[in-house]
Amino acid sequence: MADPDRPELSADGSDVPAAAGVAVLDTVTGETEREPLGGEWGVSTSILIWAGSVLWVPEWQNDESEPDGDGVAGSSVLRRVVAWDLATGATIDHESKAFLAMVPGATASGDRLVVSRSGRVHLVGPDGRRERVARVSGQRAGTAAVDPTDVWMADLGDTDPQGDGNGDAGPIRVGRLPADPDGALELTMLDGPEVSELVGWRSGHEVVARRAVAGSTVYEAVDVETGARATLITLDPELGSSVPQFAANALAAPLLDAPEPPSRHDPRVVLAAGLGTAAALGALGLLLWRRRVRA
Repeated sequence: MADPDRPELSADGSDVPAAAGVAVLDTVTGETEREPLGGEWGVSTSILIWAGSVLWVPEWQNDESEPDGDGVAGSSVLRRVVAWDLATGATIDHESKAFLAMVPGATASGDRLVVSRSGRVHLVGPDGRRERVARVSGQRAGTAAVDPTDVWMADLGDTDPQGDGNGDAGPIRVGRLPADPDGALELTMLDGPEVSELVGWRSGHEVVARRAVAGSTVYEAVDVETGARATLITLDPELGSSVPQFAANALAAPLLDAPEPPSRHDPRVVLAAGLGTAAALGALGLLLWRRRVRA
C-alpha cells in the first residue's frame, strides 16, 4: 500500500513512494488482511520475515545526513521493526538499537526469529524477549538458522573476516545445539558450493539455501545430516537480482509439476504475426491458383 504524499525511501533517490502498510493474501481462502504500518518512515517491502503467524515488518528511513554510527550519509537506516500477529491482530513495536542491529539477516524458527551478532545466537519472540541458544565463532554476521525443533543450527562461514561480509557467499556450517547456551557450538562445514543466504527450513533436517548459478537464482534443500542437495526452484535470469518473499510454510510444501506458463510475447505481436502468416499463405495460394488457370 503506497502513500504518494510520503517522501520516497530508497537510498538511490528514486521516486518510488513509501509503502504505508502491509497487505497479506491468504492463498487458501482468498481473503486479504491489511494493516496500516509504517509510522513516519514507511515500510520496506523487501525484507519481510514470517515466523509462525507473526509477520515482522521493518521500517527504514532514507538517511541523508546522519554519519553518526546509525549509518552513513545517503544510506537507509532501520528505525523500527513491528511484529504483527495475524492470529490476534496485535502489533508490537521494537525500536531498541541493540535489537535492530540484529534483525538484518534474521531467519524464522517456528514462531520465533533467529538473530545473531558477535558470535551470539538468540531466539526472539514477538514481545522481543531473547533466549540465547548458542555461542559460535567464525560466523558471517546475521546468517544463523535454527530448525523448528531446536536440534540443528546452520550458518554461513565467514571466508573474509576482514571484509564487511555483505553480499558474500559462504560455506554452510551445521551443528547440533548444545544443552548449555553458554557452551561453544562446534560446527561442521558441509561439502558443496558456497551459498548467498540461508532462507529457512524445509524439514527438521533440511535447510533451504539460495545461491547464484550461471546467472539464475537457485533455491535448494540441503540435508544437514548427509550434505545432500536437491533443487527446489530456479528463477529465470530475467528477474535479475530480485529476491522473492516466500509465504508462510511455503518452504515445506510438496513439489508439484506446474503447467507451462503462458507466452511472454505481447499478444498484439502474436496476433500481427498470425495475420501476416495467413496473408502470406493466402497470396501464395492465389498465385498457384492463377498458374493452374493459365495452364
